[in-house]
Amino acid sequence: MLDKMIELKEMHDDLYKNKGFIDINSGGVHVTTDFFYDTFDDFEVIERENYQHPVELEAEHKGVKFFTVLDNKEAIKLRNKKEVIA
Repeated sequence: MLDKMIELKEMHDDLYKNKGFIDINSGGVHVTTDFFYDTFDDFEVIERENYQHPVELEAEHKGVKFFTVLDNKEAIKLRNKKEVIA
């Protein structure tokens, strides 16, 4: 069991450093914003009650939730982009 945990940690470290992966928990897979935009075209925008990260983007792949959180500047850019499209 310890060897599997070590293997998992090594895989986690590689994904974190090189692939846009941040964390995984019971809520889903947390990825960087760049990775999220590069990977998903269809996603849900969720307003959060968090001053520093007011928006969360969510998408699902094979039944697993992937998400990223946007800081204030990123949230403003997204809102402006959505106004231009609408």
